[in-house]
Amino acid sequence: MSVLKMVRIVIGASKSNIPLLIIVLQSICAAMKAHPQSFPNCPVDLAVFLQQVTDLSTANLGVRQRKVTAAARDKLRDVACVTAETLRVYVSGLAVASPESAVTLAQDAGMKVSASPKYQKPLLGIKQGPHSGIVLLTANVGLLVTFKGGRFFNWEWSADGKTWVAVPSTPNGKTTISGLPPLTVCSFRVSVTSVQTGQGPWTDPTTFTVH
Repeated sequence: MSVLKMVRIVIGASKSNIPLLIIVLQSICAAMKAHPQSFPNCPVDLAVFLQQVTDLSTANLGVRQRKVTAAARDKLRDVACVTAETLRVYVSGLAVASPESAVTLAQDAGMKVSASPKYQKPLLGIKQGPHSGIVLLTANVGLLVTFKGGRFFNWEWSADGKTWVAVPSTPNGKTTISGLPPLTVCSFRVSVTSVQTGQGPWTDPTTFTVH
């Protein structure tokens, strides 16, 4: 199974700023049409997307001319934004699979790679437990869970980084592992299983010296 690497691709415009949104969506459509080799099996027909953006642009002009209601324009905006989000998720998946190409993929799609904050909670936090050979694991649920619906968390540890030992899954992002070899550098990882789509990728191993 592949290893999860966090790469965040963003559209670069909000729904509230419709003039800017139209420009950004037009750029996304043009950029992806210009780089078809970067986006095999694209889930969206770009011609359809372009028509959605064109309809939005026309409606926005109609609002200014008082020929179209804002509500009608906003419905077209929402349709175009749903399509754009489908493309963003698709490009994000490509970037996760090839993190070294994330910036290029984002540029080819007319999107951006979000700047990382100065401090970000790790994907997997590890603390020494109350007794020897016990550790407490806490997953970053906000980063790991990107879908709605039922899910559970899978946990594994390794004393050599090669052979992984599974421990019982949990319904939340925390677990306690006991029986670990004291004074040993062990590796830990977590994955999330969606009840609808199955198990996701494992995080990169996080090492911790067990006491």
